[in-house]
Amino acid sequence: MSPRRRRRQGGGIRSAVGLAVLAAVVVAGLMVGAHLFDEAPEPVEVVASLDRAVPEPPASWSRIRVEVLNGAGIQGLAARARDLLREEGFDVVSHGNADTFDHEETRILARTNDEDGARAVADRLGFDGIELAPDSTRYADVTVILGRDWDPQRPAQGADEPSESDGLSRWDPRRLLDRDGVTHENP
Repeated sequence: MSPRRRRRQGGGIRSAVGLAVLAAVVVAGLMVGAHLFDEAPEPVEVVASLDRAVPEPPASWSRIRVEVLNGAGIQGLAARARDLLREEGFDVVSHGNADTFDHEETRILARTNDEDGARAVADRLGFDGIELAPDSTRYADVTVILGRDWDPQRPAQGADEPSESDGLSRWDPRRLLDRDGVTHENP
């Protein structure tokens, strides 16, 4: 027999032995694993009642998405309106500058057929007029274009007295500090 032929036969035998050892190790591992995890878990009692009524979601779940644009060119105007509307629970999805800064009067545009949302925004900003301008390409229910006539200190429609505002958001930690740096109780 030639040396080449002996190497081929020896290689085949070694491969067969290797596969047999590998199979034995896998079978042994499966048997040990089955023995280790043989215990059944304790039963868990599941209690569920399908006859309960599903509660109605609170009104705050139906959020009004608002876009606030500065059309007056007054620095920080859109940010102040954004903060005011967010404190009232509106979902201000964007704020920034309008296409021009020559807007003398504030415009509140209803972008969907839901006029009530636009009226709620107008009331909070101290205005009573809205315009219907449906636009399904916007991710907002209401667009506010702030003009020079909007005053952040203007009370909301129907408010008894003007709200005291220091220009800070309700959640701003600076509201807890006096100008001297003394901490006060939460307002």
